[in-house]
Amino acid sequence: MCEWNEMEHLGYSPYYCSRQFNQLTGMTLRDYIWTRRISCAAFELRDTDQRVLDVAVKYGFSSQETFTRAFNKAFQLTPAAYQKAPRPIPLAIRQEVFSPYHYLIKERDKTNKVHLQLAEIKVEFIPALL
Repeated sequence: MCEWNEMEHLGYSPYYCSRQFNQLTGMTLRDYIWTRRISCAAFELRDTDQRVLDVAVKYGFSSQETFTRAFNKAFQLTPAAYQKAPRPIPLAIRQEVFSPYHYLIKERDKTNKVHLQLAEIKVEFIPALL
């Protein structure tokens, strides 16, 4: 999960990172994080015998009630019902937004090899000011 302080390490503002994320994925960063949290929690409920409250707390929900509302909104069933009888649900997959592969796909129609030319390198030495 991407945290705001991680974006500071990138050297860009949260606004810029969110905007770039939205352009690459078609969804907001906030929606993506919410969807990933719910999906990871669903995996946990399906694959373990942990209590719903423990899963809710592990994935950052303030209470079991908040988690149940969010889970119900995402999958139209409660976490307890899903844990008792798992069924196929639409889970969010991890987006790779900063991969060069994605930029290549997005930009491949915009580049034209006919217009490419070698870069000219020029080195200048500037004397120090006294």
